[in-house]
Amino acid sequence: MSETYRLRVPGTSANLGPGFDAAGLALGLYNDLSVTPIGGAAISLAVEGEGADSLDPQDNLIIEAYRRAFELLQKPAPGVRLESFNRIPLARGIGSSSAAIVAGIAAAQVVSAGALSLAAAIDLASAMDGHPDNVLPALVGGICVACRDQEGHVYWHRIDPPQGLYAMVLIPDYPLPTGKARQAMPEAYSSEEAVYNIGHYGLAVAAFMSGNLALLKEALKDRLHEPYRLPLMPGMARMRELALDAGALAAPVSGAGSTMLVLSDKPLAAAPFMAQAAEEKIKLQVLKVPIIAQGVQRTDTETEMVLWP
Repeated sequence: MSETYRLRVPGTSANLGPGFDAAGLALGLYNDLSVTPIGGAAISLAVEGEGADSLDPQDNLIIEAYRRAFELLQKPAPGVRLESFNRIPLARGIGSSSAAIVAGIAAAQVVSAGALSLAAAIDLASAMDGHPDNVLPALVGGICVACRDQEGHVYWHRIDPPQGLYAMVLIPDYPLPTGKARQAMPEAYSSEEAVYNIGHYGLAVAAFMSGNLALLKEALKDRLHEPYRLPLMPGMARMRELALDAGALAAPVSGAGSTMLVLSDKPLAAAPFMAQAAEEKIKLQVLKVPIIAQGVQRTDTETEMVLWP
């Protein structure tokens, strides 16, 4: 009987205010993937949970990433049966696409007995997603900052989640596709806007690395994407106001939206957000989730095992 590998891939929150396409963090909200080699060349995928009624099991990022990983290894992709249980909502800005990409690459890693280097996995995932801010924390965990050179190689640094930093995600019941969110942004910016974001991004990295969380109140402000995306997210501007009034350090748009990430130095109550959502007739899911230190892991072993130590 073929061995079945079990993988757990975290959701992510990207951009973190001024770190557009360059910063992200891993969240304790997971998709699970079981991987069973079956011989031959047939690859199948079954999906349960989020997206089960909308994702095409034959045209899916998990399968595409699995195949492309073996193309990198210059080997035919072995036949495999994949079963995904999704908890990460689709098109909400918390890394559903990145989790699928990382799941497919991780599946190739276990089937190939660890043939992919971490650098190759990161570069492939970033090429498929278009940027490293979501896929990188899904692979390595923590808070990540990154850039790519002209050849597509990713340069990155991982920061352990600071002690005393709490996260909450406010997930409305409407999607905001990444393409639509990007189309809302201007094609050019002023030097003033660029300098503003550069300064705030640098301060945000310093705040995360030093644990000086009070700096995040200013550091996570943005002028490049949030002013254009927030109008596409009904009710969420008011949610940000509520979060800041309740003592949150910051409430950046998560990824392309429609979710909002709330960061604080103390636990916050969900009740005010749910009451506001009811008033505005918005269905809202409020999740208190940890910022996690680990990326994708194997869970079929006695202890959870990272794929790229």
